[in-house]
Amino acid sequence: MEVVVKTLALTTVGWSERLEWLWKTLCNEFFYGCHFLSLSASGIVLATMLFLQIPIRWELCILAYLLTQTAYMYNHYREFTEDSQVESKRVQHLRLYGRFFPALVFVYGFTFVSILLVFGSLQ
Repeated sequence: MEVVVKTLALTTVGWSERLEWLWKTLCNEFFYGCHFLSLSASGIVLATMLFLQIPIRWELCILAYLLTQTAYMYNHYREFTEDSQVESKRVQHLRLYGRFFPALVFVYGFTFVSILLVFGSLQ
């Protein structure tokens, strides 16, 4: 309900307010949606490849991102009711798409397995 109200309210504001709302929404998603942690896992994989002087394989970085993102989304899904007892910015953000958790976990997991099978069969 909040998303619809906020989206409808954007039609009456100027560009600066729209950009501010978009920036805030993207930052909240980046941190509270655990994309920051998942990208960190990809960074560790990339740093390891560079350190060991292994040819960089971007699919491994993508797989690391998807695997950790799947794990974090599943964790959010399983512990959502417990986390909802504490009113924090993270919980408020997760409520925006709380009913989509199963679908998001499935999409991340399916994409992970698909990329794993495609690139695994190419070798």
